[in-house]
Amino acid sequence: MYRRSSRKQNRDDEVTSPSPLPQLHLSHSPTTDHIRAYKIDDAKATAAVKAQIEADKKVHAEKVARRKALREGLPPPLPPPS
Repeated sequence: MYRRSSRKQNRDDEVTSPSPLPQLHLSHSPTTDHIRAYKIDDAKATAAVKAQIEADKKVHAEKVARRKALREGLPPPLPPPS
C-alpha cells in the first residue's frame, strides 16, 4: 500500500508571485544599483524592440502600397525621403 505524502508545506516551499528581477539566493541580495541597472537595461531593450516594430511597419506599408499600385496599373510610389 502506498503512503500518502503530507500535504503540509514548509514556509520555504510556498509559491510566491513572479518577480521581474532574476531570483537570487538570499545571501546575494541585489543592491539598488543592480536594480537600477536592470531597469535601465530593460527600458533600453523595450525601446529597441518598439523601434524595430515601427521600422517593420514602415517597410510593410511600402510593400503594400507598391503591390496595390501594380494591381491598379499605376506606377509604383516613390519611397519617402529619409
